[in-house]
Amino acid sequence: MSTQTDGVVALAPGTGLPITGAGTGPGSELIVKALEADTHGAYSLLEWRSERGGAWVPPHIHQAEEEAWYVLEGELTFRIGDRTIPAPAGSFILVPRGTLHSFANTGAGPARYLQLFSPGGMERYFAERAALLRDAAPGPPDRAVLTDLNRRYGMEFVESRRTS
Repeated sequence: MSTQTDGVVALAPGTGLPITGAGTGPGSELIVKALEADTHGAYSLLEWRSERGGAWVPPHIHQAEEEAWYVLEGELTFRIGDRTIPAPAGSFILVPRGTLHSFANTGAGPARYLQLFSPGGMERYFAERAALLRDAAPGPPDRAVLTDLNRRYGMEFVESRRTS
C-alpha cells in the first residue's frame, strides 16, 4: 500500500492492491484499499466490482469478524439469517460475527461496493483462495485444502442451512 512514514495511507481512485481471481464469477474484481497492517489490525477495506449474474456467495459464518458493505453502484441482495434484504446503491449492511449470511449481485448491471472486515486480515484469505484457484486450474482445488483455508480464517460454510 501507499503508506507514508507517518502512517497515512493515501490511494488515488482505482489504485490499491489487486487480487486477481478472488471473486465468485467472471468479471469480478478485487482491490484491497486498506490492509490489516495499515490499520494496526483494526480492519481491512476491500473494493469489489462484480458483474450481474455472478454466483451467490455460499451461506457462511465468520466466527471472529464483523463484515460490512457499502454499495457504491448497482444493487446487491443479502440473505441474513431468515431475511432477504435488497441493497441498492447507497445502502449499508452490517453483519455481526456469528451470523449466517450470503449475498449476490442481483441488479440489472455491474455492482461496485466496499467491504469492511473488523478486525482485519481477511484480505489474506482472498489472496490465498485466489492462489489456490489459480494453481488448481483448469479444475477446482481439492475440497480438503479449501476446507482447511476456511477453518484457518474462522469461516464456516453452511451448506445444509438456508439463508432466506
